[in-house]
Amino acid sequence: MVSLSSSSTTDSPRALVLFITLGCAKNEVDTDRMRALLLHAGFSETADADEADVAVVNTCSFLASATEESIEATLELAEDASEGVRSLPIVMCGCVPSRYGDALPHELPEVSAFVRADEEDGIVGVVREVLGIGEDERGPVTSEALRTIEGASAFVKISEGCDRFCAFCAIPYIRGRYQSRPADDIVSEVGSLMEGGVREVVLIGQDTGVWGSDLPGTASLATLLRQVAEVVRPYGGWVRVLYLQPEGMTDELIATIRDTPEVLDYIDIPIQHCSGRVLASMGRHGSADQLRELFSRLRREIPGMVLRTTGMAGFPGETDDEADELASFIQEEEFDCSVFAYSGGGNRGSRDARPGSR
Repeated sequence: MVSLSSSSTTDSPRALVLFITLGCAKNEVDTDRMRALLLHAGFSETADADEADVAVVNTCSFLASATEESIEATLELAEDASEGVRSLPIVMCGCVPSRYGDALPHELPEVSAFVRADEEDGIVGVVREVLGIGEDERGPVTSEALRTIEGASAFVKISEGCDRFCAFCAIPYIRGRYQSRPADDIVSEVGSLMEGGVREVVLIGQDTGVWGSDLPGTASLATLLRQVAEVVRPYGGWVRVLYLQPEGMTDELIATIRDTPEVLDYIDIPIQHCSGRVLASMGRHGSADQLRELFSRLRREIPGMVLRTTGMAGFPGETDDEADELASFIQEEEFDCSVFAYSGGGNRGSRDARPGSR
């Protein structure tokens, strides 16, 4: 491990940073951006906690169980370091700091610094302050420096936040209201990734189907897919889309997926449930019949397509009959599917997980 005694600009050590990412693919993108910023600033990466000088933990707080997992992982890291008779500064980033804010320093004294999701571009200054090392005189970071992807597949985030306010989900309170990323930025990033050897681009967001609805003009996910397809076409690449809500499956989007060879016939539509009553209680829309009609149409118009979904069991008020209805619906539709148990953590405060529960 390097010595951190120097604070001069020219002699600053190449401190080793351990990155730990919890949660969804969107967090993977955010971690990669922070990694790129730190590497550009002269830091190095390590996968070994024993040799790390600082740990950057990107947390998830989508559900209560995700919050608990993030806190447990952080505490385990601190405990492992203490058992090695050394102090490992930990910087906690992302959703947990965004959600719990000022309560965290008191609840988690093991953590050296907290960085909200909307403050992550300042990670270099935070890590330097935690380690007590000086500034490094480097030029401005270009857009090409904000990814460190190696390999054939890469996630590209096309939006931030969400406007749905589902009862089980805290994302709007953590990440804010829905904001579409400008198409030019997305297309530029995809082009850079293709030039770097990536061949599969996975477009992600909390609600990709409404991309463009907050931008001027007639932008839509369908128009974005066609733009991205033009970029990946010369490289023999392809595009995958994740997290499309049922209401986002417009005629234009279905036709674009069907008629654009570069867009994979793979759609991830998280239904959460099929009971109209449970969906309404969740703050969502639809019914089993409406979902059947949608999936039948998709299979009819895009033969051979793959449908993936997620469901939620045990939502407060769900009856045994409604749970059986969900299980039967999933079996009937033959989804590629994951079902999660409700664990609280949405916008219903009495069921929120609290850092102090450890």
